[in-house]
Amino acid sequence: MSDSLSPENTTFTRLQLDRFYEAIQWLKEHHLAPGKTHIQASYGIWNLPPQPCSLARAGIALYGVCSDDSPTARTLDLKPVLSLRARVTCVRTLAPGEGAGYGLAFRADQPRQLAVVAIGYADGLPRSLPQQGGEVLLHGMRCPMVGRMCMDQLLVDVTGLPGVTPGDAATPIGTDGQQQICAEDIARQCGTITNEILSRLGARLPIITTE
Repeated sequence: MSDSLSPENTTFTRLQLDRFYEAIQWLKEHHLAPGKTHIQASYGIWNLPPQPCSLARAGIALYGVCSDDSPTARTLDLKPVLSLRARVTCVRTLAPGEGAGYGLAFRADQPRQLAVVAIGYADGLPRSLPQQGGEVLLHGMRCPMVGRMCMDQLLVDVTGLPGVTPGDAATPIGTDGQQQICAEDIARQCGTITNEILSRLGARLPIITTE
């Protein structure tokens, strides 16, 4: 319960700690080596004082994000280390009344320009994200996802954004220019935590590391 700072949950966390160390002591008294011990995950590191353990198991903190918007005990200068990018594969103009995507879920109410981005729910993005206000960054601007997300494609409304062409990089998570979309933003839109959003990102996605 170390991810909550409420008095009730803090008391329960203290009880968990006491029972953990009692178990460790029992093992030692019975000449059973407990080995290396750890009890702190990311929020335990943030919200608990240093513990007499061998290790700490940081998880979501390694990404430089929090699980959700709940306050932590300390003000942490976390910086996200993960960005998610995909390429625009084509750009099409729709006339008023024309539809796009599965079930023609998107209907143009006026001339609209849509970009197809090569990423979808098979890559780990929540399929409901377009209906929850999902966006990508293109040319430093926020562009809304529209229609139904496909397995490996999604539609983005780039109407009024000049110069979008195949090969451009779209950013569902990360920074482009002065704009940023955080994993916490997507988690909030989809009613979950960043741990789920980031752990869904699949093996189909190539990993590029930078210094």
